[in-house]
Formats: sequence, C-alpha cells, structure tokens
Amino acid sequence: MASHRTESRLDLVAADLRWLSPLDDATLIDLAKALKRVVGVHEANLTGGFGAEIAARLAERAFGELAAPVLRVATPDVRMPAAPELQAALLPSRSTIGDAVRTLVKA
Repeated sequence: MASHRTESRLDLVAADLRWLSPLDDATLIDLAKALKRVVGVHEANLTGGFGAEIAARLAERAFGELAAPVLRVATPDVRMPAAPELQAALLPSRSTIGDAVRTLVKA
C-alpha cells in the first residue's frame, strides 16, 4: 500500500492488488470503511474486469460504510489496437484517474 497527498490536499491510498484469488478481502473492506470512497483502476476492459469484482465485493460487504458508489477506471470495452501509441490512448492514465477521484470527492 502507498499513501500520497495531492496538491489539492487529498489523501490517497493505493492498494496494489496483484490477483483476485486469493484476494485479501479484509484489507479491502477495512480500507473502504476507513476512507469511505473507492476508485478501482485496472487495465482490463471495464465490463467484467478486475474492478467490477472489487466493486461487487465492496457493495456486498461494505455498502453502508461508503459515502459514494465505487468508481471504476479501466480500458474502454473495445479491442486493444496493435499500435503502442493507440494502446496508450486507451489505457487508464493519470488524467483519467484524477478525473475519477475529483468526481468521487464531489459526490
């Protein structure tokens, strides 16, 4: 886990989850309860991706503790192009993650 304070004075915590099975549900739920807001970020397609599973688990186990719905930032539901430049345009970026965080803070 890593913590970071942004220029906007937001305290962010990043939990680097490497796989779904086994998944450390207890840590995820504890973080969600403590922070009240969650943005899931992954490079797979949005639909059916890693973030959807995390969002579902948090909805089942920490729904009443969250101040807003879990937001997901992922690759759009399109085929990944072969060109590296086009791939980079589709993958989550600092900008798209920042937009999601700002949206969540306003919620």
